[in-house]
Parts: sequence; structure tokens; C-alpha cells
Amino acid sequence: MAPMGPMAFAAPGLAAGPFVPPYGDFQGVPPGGIPQPGPPSGTGGAKRKWDDPSAELGRYRGVVKSFNGTKGFGFIICEELQQQGFPQDVFLGQAQAPPTCQAGANVNFTAFLNERSQPQAKNVEII
Repeated sequence: MAPMGPMAFAAPGLAAGPFVPPYGDFQGVPPGGIPQPGPPSGTGGAKRKWDDPSAELGRYRGVVKSFNGTKGFGFIICEELQQQGFPQDVFLGQAQAPPTCQAGANVNFTAFLNERSQPQAKNVEII
């Protein structure tokens, strides 16, 4: 086997040769490097769904089905939304939940469609 320099390699079954980077010789790569994907949806100045008035469904009344402050989320049962074709419970995130939120509480809330096109609650008030 021939001696190898610092930029050469050999692998079983392959001929020894110079190392070729995975993106060729880097010709044509922009000065900032390989383009990376942008920020995830809902960040970096993009409008979040709960800030978007066109995603709002309206104000509703429901009952907190469950809420786990440790996990940071729960669900609201809303018969009116179910009758409008949204069979799933309304997601309630900890940031939108009142401090005294617990299962069985009657609430008023604004519903909006989240990124998964499922109802989510904001502006939640215990009644």
C-alpha cells in the first residue's frame, strides 16, 4: 500500500485517494455557507395563530375537562364547537389558562384554529 498524505484516506474495498468533501470542492457555496432552513412556524416575526384574527372562531362557553399545571396543558369541552364540526376537545395551553384553572371549571374563551387546524383556547375566563 502506498503511503498516504494528510488529505488522503483508504477504506477496505476502496482505492486510496484524496478526500473529497461531501459538497464537492465548495465552489458555488454562498459566503455564509450552506443555506439552512428558516425559523420554525410561529417564530421570527411571523404571525402566530393566536395573534391572527382570521384564525379566530369566536367566543364560547365550556367546561375544563382536564388541566395539568405540571405538564402545562389541558382540554375544554365545548358542545357548541362540537356542533359546528369540531369533534375534538379544545386545547388549553398553560400560558392561556387562568391561575386557578382546574377540571370542572366553567369558562368563557376565544377559540382559534392552531397550526394543526384544531381548536385552541385563549383569553380564558373562569365564570
